[in-house]
Amino acid sequence: MKHVQLQICLLIFFEAVNGLKTVNVELGQNILVNCDLPSITRSTEVYWYMQTECRAPVLILRTIGEDTHPLAKYYSPAFKQKFSLVNHSLLIHNITEEELGNYYCVNSGERVFSNGTRIHTTRHTSDDHQLPPHSPWPVLTLAAALLNCVFIAVIIGELMRKTIYSFTDCDCFFG
Repeated sequence: MKHVQLQICLLIFFEAVNGLKTVNVELGQNILVNCDLPSITRSTEVYWYMQTECRAPVLILRTIGEDTHPLAKYYSPAFKQKFSLVNHSLLIHNITEEELGNYYCVNSGERVFSNGTRIHTTRHTSDDHQLPPHSPWPVLTLAAALLNCVFIAVIIGELMRKTIYSFTDCDCFFG
């Protein structure tokens, strides 16, 4: 099960890099997050995930039924008070700082993720700062720099080893 969760986390991360739709909100308002998957029909089973800053994605709900108004199966009792389903879109009631983050809908039949919606506020949060929209480039740049440092250290080590080895085999010293 943890393996599947890790795959879902990685899939959400890489799908998120493709581009999020950003929505600015005021705390306390209701917001409707549309599921922008092209192949959704009345019988499509849709899963909604939420990913807040520095946390793994959380499954909010999935749709059940084949009506024009699908039912929602919530994965936490607390979610039933904060979220509701309007067709296949997610309605967030009275948004707070805890709900700021990225939202994704997933077509379970085709395993297709939406591009996602990033919900954030331009007002200062209780931490007195707002994180900028997520970009993978600083992390990738840091990882590349660290790998280059390791690579350079290995090359220098090999050159030093060969240099010392060549001096011990040589009769260069008159003694």
